Amino acid sequence: MKYKFTHKEQLNTAIWSGGTTTQLAIYPEDAQYDKHNFLWRISTATIETEESTFTRLPGINRIIMVLDGNMLLRHEGHDKLYMEPFRQKEFKGNWLTKSFGQATDFNVMMQESCKAYVEVITIDPQVSLETMVFSLSDKNNYNNIVEAFYFIIPANISLTCYNELINARYGDILMLQKERNENDLTAIKFFNPLATHSHIIRSCIYFND
Repeated sequence: MKYKFTHKEQLNTAIWSGGTTTQLAIYPEDAQYDKHNFLWRISTATIETEESTFTRLPGINRIIMVLDGNMLLRHEGHDKLYMEPFRQKEFKGNWLTKSFGQATDFNVMMQESCKAYVEVITIDPQVSLETMVFSLSDKNNYNNIVEAFYFIIPANISLTCYNELINARYGDILMLQKERNENDLTAIKFFNPLATHSHIIRSCIYFND
């Protein structure tokens, strides 16, 4: 079992045709997005133009969740979906996809041999929450599992992981990885000290290395 906590300032942000994108994690770690040699990738992106065309990625499945703003996601020859905060959509990377509207989104890209889930964890004001990990779905067919916890606005979360206290802020990310022969980590404990609800984007990726 291993984990990695990364602050927002340590992440790389790049420009794409529709806005900016921040890479949160990629596997293998030396893979490069522009070479499409990754097994999976987690990122966020801003869509700053009213109409954007997504890069086509054959052999890749994608999950997108809107974090802020609204957009219409349209796949030529398939379907379309109006997306508002925390609504998500899974689709094939080789589809001709366009978006309409300005938004910030959370993205998971993965080879077709992988499986992924994305969900929102909501923590009530001034409440502690214990979250079970590596438990979202059947994992028997995969050698490796990665769980990512991405902290969005408003974020001022204290969490306990492996008996270590970590203070998470907006844009930070916690990554956990488990191989099949390792014992399960039972839970992570979060505490929200704010007077408003806090949200964490959780993604789980199953893959064979």
